[in-house]
Amino acid sequence: GVQSCALPIWMGRRIAATLRRTAIHAGPTVLGIIVLDFLFLQLMPGDVADVMATGERAIQSCSMSDRRSLVLAKKAIYAIAARTARTLGRLVSVGHLGTLVADEVRRRSWQRHHAIAIPSSRLTFHMPSELTRWRAVTLLSKEPGTLEWIDQMSDHSVLWDVGANVGMYTVYAAHTRGIQVVACEPSVFNLEALVRNLNANDLARLVTVVPLPLGSGVGRATLDYSSTEIGGAFVGMQSVPGLAATRLTHTTNCITIDALVADFGCPAPTHLKIDVDGAEGEILKGAVETLNSVRQVLVEISEDAEGEAIRSALRGAGLAFLRRDTSPLATDPRYRSAGNELWIRRTD
Repeated sequence: GVQSCALPIWMGRRIAATLRRTAIHAGPTVLGIIVLDFLFLQLMPGDVADVMATGERAIQSCSMSDRRSLVLAKKAIYAIAARTARTLGRLVSVGHLGTLVADEVRRRSWQRHHAIAIPSSRLTFHMPSELTRWRAVTLLSKEPGTLEWIDQMSDHSVLWDVGANVGMYTVYAAHTRGIQVVACEPSVFNLEALVRNLNANDLARLVTVVPLPLGSGVGRATLDYSSTEIGGAFVGMQSVPGLAATRLTHTTNCITIDALVADFGCPAPTHLKIDVDGAEGEILKGAVETLNSVRQVLVEISEDAEGEAIRSALRGAGLAFLRRDTSPLATDPRYRSAGNELWIRRTD
């Protein structure tokens, strides 16, 4: 009886939360935001986390057929919310009023945070988009092997996070280990979130941000974006097979890891993490000197010819394979073929 009552209440509250979240992202009118905020406050009093936890527990106790029905209902809710937000956005998305709306939406989006509890502390991340929200809520479950690797670093380690995105692992490493981190992220869309996340956790003094693409040489390069969403990946100097076509492009400068260490004073890495969706090999070609002294490398490698070339470069630098991890959240076949491989210096 209690669960049968809890389910419709939970679904109603979920509708309100979804409408509010989607509307803020898509850019509705100021009036629309006020109305949705009002509905959210009226329909979701009390502790939102407890409400959602109750709903999830109720769903788990349902039969499989009822659970499938709820999943379909959830998809319908998201579709309706998205359509509502787009319609409201089109009404006033032009002229001066449209600019005011866009400014208000942007301001509100950066006010959304997600706190992650860790032993004796917590991490805080901004959530200006649905993708950044997903990255925050899955930090502890997406790549447990990466977190375990970071947890074992000594106090004097220097981590390079190449392909830092919005700084999930950069923040985790700098906060939990108190170590220096060099965060390399060329996406103009991700950089603001990265810097905001560093400041939200008071880590600006520990982290050096490199806002340039890394490659095999120093020079001019064309940077292509297949996504313009904050928190998006697949940004690089070469197309990634099987993904959406380039949406934006611009010319910039490319630099190497060796040049950053030798000519720009960046601290040499003891630990190197590279996750750049296809450009790992080119980046390692520009890190020949650095690889000779690095202690451990965690790099995303696919089971193809490019992956074998990466392994050959790591062996040539005196590193030995230790283990390979695949994310438990990776269900798409395009991503299941790639895994994070940990290579270590033989004395480690």
